[in-house]
Amino acid sequence: MGSAGRAGAAGRAARGAGVALLLVAAHCAGADLDLRVETPQERQVLQRDAAGGADVEVRGTLGGEEGEIRAVLPDGSATPWHPLELTAAAQGPAAPGRSAFSARLRLPAGGWHRLEARTAGGAPRTVVERVGVGEVFVVAGQSNSANSSEWRMPGVNDRLSAFDGQRWSRAADPMPGVQDGSRGGSPWPIFGDMIQRALDLPVAIASTGFGGSSVADWQPNAPPVSTHVPHSLYPGLRRRVEALGEVRAVLWHQGEKDALLGRETGSYVSLFLNLKQTLDRDAGREIPWVVARVSFLPRLDPGAMEAVRRAQERLWRQGHALPGPSTDELQGDLRGPDHIHFSDRGLRVHAELWFAAVWSGLFAPRPGEAVMPEDSGLAAGHPGGRP
Repeated sequence: MGSAGRAGAAGRAARGAGVALLLVAAHCAGADLDLRVETPQERQVLQRDAAGGADVEVRGTLGGEEGEIRAVLPDGSATPWHPLELTAAAQGPAAPGRSAFSARLRLPAGGWHRLEARTAGGAPRTVVERVGVGEVFVVAGQSNSANSSEWRMPGVNDRLSAFDGQRWSRAADPMPGVQDGSRGGSPWPIFGDMIQRALDLPVAIASTGFGGSSVADWQPNAPPVSTHVPHSLYPGLRRRVEALGEVRAVLWHQGEKDALLGRETGSYVSLFLNLKQTLDRDAGREIPWVVARVSFLPRLDPGAMEAVRRAQERLWRQGHALPGPSTDELQGDLRGPDHIHFSDRGLRVHAELWFAAVWSGLFAPRPGEAVMPEDSGLAAGHPGGRP
């Protein structure tokens, strides 16, 4: 072999050795931190508190004996490294030799934040790409709170998440987690986009609605009254709130079925209060509700619809709920072919009305309060929205 051939062979051998070393280094680096994060999940949003942040509990399993974790914020700054506290031996067939860990991070409102982990003093690697601190809403009620429209709204905002009770995803129709399994369209991707852009914070929506349900079908410890509802819808609502932890409010769009049943005003108020008060007791705190004024079904007795609307208005006046949108007036081309569910345009108007009601009730400044420009329209002194 000539000198040129020998030189080429030597170069190829050197390059091969270099690649091999890189592969070994990468393998070793991966082996240095055998960590699996179980919570928070990708795209998870935590409700910000009155101090303008959230305490994030990080849990998972670790193959080694030590490690630490931090959050990198959108501006490139980072929290201090926090050690992973080993709590117990991990359970399950895939967990031999692993330990469960936990750590707690304090994150400011905003996102997406990125979680990084490392062995003590080692090179960091990303373990969760997107975690947000912002506003979290639970949606409940009947079909117009679920996925009832023939028109689906797309996911248009990367900082808007949906939670189905187990998994987080980018919010888009059909909204996951509804208890009736409906697969059509809803106002919530548009509503969430409007709230997100107004606050410039991550937003999450957890939909739990069931089409054709009465307020009686949502009662705890009571069987449903509607034959097509297989069980009380309350446990599903409670579990969603428990899984989320803190939430800003429950958005309630329901009343048509009770107008159809001829429910009296006082009965509706009593059933709603039992639902709300039980959820408050089970959650260990008072959760705000925003209640829509809604009762319309085609060809229904106007007096029956008015009785339900009076009940919803009474809840507003007595301070049990914040006023939601009045949607009975959305008629004509704002309704679909069945004249019950909303059209493409109707969903957009429905979302705009919900945005106006939620913004007015939870985020707009009270009379006499100053508005700080840096607070994105929030009332001064209420960085987490109104208590």
